[in-house]
Amino acid sequence: MGDDFVASTKMWLEDASKGWGHQIDAIAFEGLKFLDAKKGYLRCSFVVTDRVADADGNWHVGAISTSLAAIGLYAILSLVGDLRVSMDFNASFYAKAKIHKLMYILMLLCDMGGWVWHAQEEVEIEARVVENLGEIASVMMETRRKSDGKLIASGKQWMNSNRLRSKL
Repeated sequence: MGDDFVASTKMWLEDASKGWGHQIDAIAFEGLKFLDAKKGYLRCSFVVTDRVADADGNWHVGAISTSLAAIGLYAILSLVGDLRVSMDFNASFYAKAKIHKLMYILMLLCDMGGWVWHAQEEVEIEARVVENLGEIASVMMETRRKSDGKLIASGKQWMNSNRLRSKL
């Protein structure tokens, strides 16, 4: 049963990375690749695109928060099989992820004469369920630069079951 939850979670995220489903997920997870997926644990990577940039060319903190919250939700989904609603979410930010890093050295070495080369930052995002109390569950998430492993952001989220029950 749990393996079915992992498979359906992977399918949902793969669909989002292709632009299917909710637009916010499609933007946040454009180009997502799975590195590892188990019950209660997900690790993915993706290249941060222009669509989630702030005015300074960095990965927007709102987009980082969206990615953390959604990956956390999907980690819980892979364990329990039902969607949850957030009761508490917090995030801490430690470093920036540049959308475009100008490659001046490459330009000088290759004498590109006016061409500007851009490299986009690739990040890894990991989520693991740390507590499952049935109706509520807690998950911790981390986002790191793939190039040097530097922590960009971390988050913690408590989620509650959204199943409605009759009082009759």
